[in-house]
Order: sequence, then structure tokens, then C-alpha cells
Amino acid sequence: MGKEIDTGSLSAYLKDLSSVANAPYLWEPARRKVLGLLVDLEKKRSPDVEWEVIGDEDALYLRLSKGRAHDRYLITCHLDHPYLVFDGLGKAWPFGNFDYDRLDPDGTIPVEVWDKDGSRLGESVLMRKGERRCFTVASGTGGGRNDQATYKMPAFEVREGVVEMSNADDMAMVALSLSLIDSISKSDANFDAVFAFENVEEVKQLSGVGIALKRKTPWWMIGPDTNLIVLEMVDEKLPPKPLQAREQLNLPRPKVGGGPGLRVNDRELIYGQKSGYPNYLEARFLAVARAVDLEHQYTVQAGFCDGGIFSGFNLGPNIVGLTVVDNYRHNEGEAGLFVPEKFHLRDLELAGRWIYEVICGKDVTSDKDFDYKSLLSQRLRATSLLASDSYLQGLVRERVRTYRAMKPRLEMGKYFPDSLSEWVKFVSAVAFAYMRTFL
Repeated sequence: MGKEIDTGSLSAYLKDLSSVANAPYLWEPARRKVLGLLVDLEKKRSPDVEWEVIGDEDALYLRLSKGRAHDRYLITCHLDHPYLVFDGLGKAWPFGNFDYDRLDPDGTIPVEVWDKDGSRLGESVLMRKGERRCFTVASGTGGGRNDQATYKMPAFEVREGVVEMSNADDMAMVALSLSLIDSISKSDANFDAVFAFENVEEVKQLSGVGIALKRKTPWWMIGPDTNLIVLEMVDEKLPPKPLQAREQLNLPRPKVGGGPGLRVNDRELIYGQKSGYPNYLEARFLAVARAVDLEHQYTVQAGFCDGGIFSGFNLGPNIVGLTVVDNYRHNEGEAGLFVPEKFHLRDLELAGRWIYEVICGKDVTSDKDFDYKSLLSQRLRATSLLASDSYLQGLVRERVRTYRAMKPRLEMGKYFPDSLSEWVKFVSAVAFAYMRTFL
């Protein structure tokens, strides 16, 4: 099958990253952790591999390249997970996809409290009063401005091949990226791959929007021939439109332990649908899976991630997601309980092997014998998942407005201002972003 993903190293990365405090906007602790791990990996690379790391307000980027590669790849994952941030006024606010309905009025959440630099301060119980969208400290350690609260969970564990960790979405994919970097950097093949460890995805895919607006990595432009791979954890739930499309095409339901998923849709759109060309990257993944007999899932999936953003901004036809099904995604357990996320380690390993073969393996895609009309991204065009132009225009307009409004917070790695000058900067960005909408 080619270069194997080292299971021991992958498990070690998972365990190490499971203890990182990584609420949206507060990206510095997670980026610092990943940067340290990249420093260690650089020492192991082959001497003929070019290696460069650059960070900006959107992501930490690593470029791996060797020789004259035929294709360019941008692989994205994200450093944040839905957690809570303290405002310095006695309240903690959830960021990311937080379902308030899972809690009864006056419900409580046991949490661990971390300072803005990622050092653990202690434990606390947060309480919600009525229908308020914020929480106060009922007992235990309080938090200062831009400190964060992560859900109190059992320790990281791998049991009978099932990983339990609090922040698998998306730290499992960060761990996979590190393992892939290790494997690719030792490959005999020529390659040109940029890994983007995004600062904020759980809030409106902000980092993905920033990348899409630039239409480039720090090294090269993102064009129609660029291959975009989005790494994301997903759950088994489907909202009405994807569910209807799946039933219309008689496709299976994504399942835990069924292998990695090849994703070509988001909640209400098809990847690359504006380009007018087939998704050649999708075809390449399928051809590789057949050639190496790799177990995988290929069906309609739910949620919204960078694939939808890159498609809305029309960055080209070659956009796919590589997914692993995650039980209790965003820590949503039964009866409102906050529980660890769970997934099969083997699914993650297979995802890594699949990506490695696509980037470093022999090209097994042949235009002569491949039926592009059979691609799921093409078949979905006959369903309600084919988004209208007005939907895509509205999506881009709304995301650009939010990105501009939040950009100073992204640049500074915090949400709440620590001074009057920061407050003015934050408020001005919001005001100008909304004014530009009407100009």
C-alpha cells in the first residue's frame, strides 16, 4: 500500500493534543503546541525536502516540497473546538456550535479553566440562568478576560481501537496531519504540499474565508488546478436536504468504523459546483482506493466546513473532504450530557494512507477508462443539493462580512478587548464590515 502511517506516533500525537485548551479565537496555545511538534519533525525529514513554516492571522502553514511535482496540494485542518471564553466580567460565553437546547434552564457544566496562555488554573462548575446565552461560575475557579473553559472529561483513552478524547474535532485531524507530514517528508516521490493549521473554523469557517479571500498560500496562488483537501470529523446526522439527496440516490448512511469518508458536499451545496468542470481530485481518490483496495465510505455527508467555503468562492473544481465519523461530535451525549468524542483509530489511519497514496503514489487515474459522470459530485447535481447562485452569493457575502468584522480578533488571538484602544479597534471593525455591506 505504500508508506504506512505510524500508529504509535499517531496515537502519541492524539494524546498530546487532547490536553490542549483550544477555544475559538484563542489560537495561541494550540499553535504553539503544533509549532513545537513541527520543529521535532523537521529534524527527521529527508535532506532534499524543502521545509518552510509561516504563520498569519488565519493559519500556521507548512510547505513540504521536493523536486518538480506535477500537482500542488493544500490540506487544511483546524486548531479550535467549541468551548467557552470568559469575558472578565464574571461570564463565560460559548463559541462554536453550541446547542443550548441540550441544557435545561439553570443547567450546569463542569469545566476545567485555563488562562489565555493555555496553563491550567483549576476546575469550576458553570451555570446558565434561564434563557441567557452565557454562563456564570457557580463554584470553583473563575476566569479572567480571555481565559477559557473546556468541558471536564475523562482522560484520553484508546480502548479496543476506539479513541475517546474531548477535542477530536479537529485535533484528531491535526494529529493525522502531523503523521502525514512525517511520512511525506521521507517519501521518494516528488511533491508540493501545503498544510494549513487554521486558527478558527468553528465560527463561520473564518480562517477558510481568509484563505479564500487571499486566493493563495504564502508560496503560490490557488488556481483551478490546485488540489484542496479538507480534513474534518463528521457525525452520522443528516439535515433534511442531504438526507433527501442520500435517499434519492439510494446511498448508505455514514457509519463509525466504516473507514474514512470521501466528502463532496456540505449541508446545501456540492463541492466545486461553480467551476463547470469535473472534480478530478475526487476521481483520483476513488481510483487510488480501488488500486490499493482501501476500505472507505463514499456518500452524502452533513455539516459545513472549508469545502463549502472554497466552493462558494469558486477556488476550482478539485475540492474534497477526507472525513472520519465521530460519535458524540462536539461532546453532545445523551440527555444533554457532555461526553468525550469517539472514533475508530483505524479510520484515521486509513485516511492517512489514502492521502499519502494520492500525493506520493503512482497516478492510477486514466481519462480513458474513468467515467466522470459516475462521480457523486456529478450525480448530486440532479438533487436539491445543487445550490442556487443566489444562495452561494449570499453565503459569500455573509462570510466576508463576518471575517472583516472579526479580523482584528483573529490577528490578536483573543475575543474580548484588554484595553480601550483594543475595544475601539474591535468595534470599528464590526461597524465598517456592516457598512461595507450596504455600499
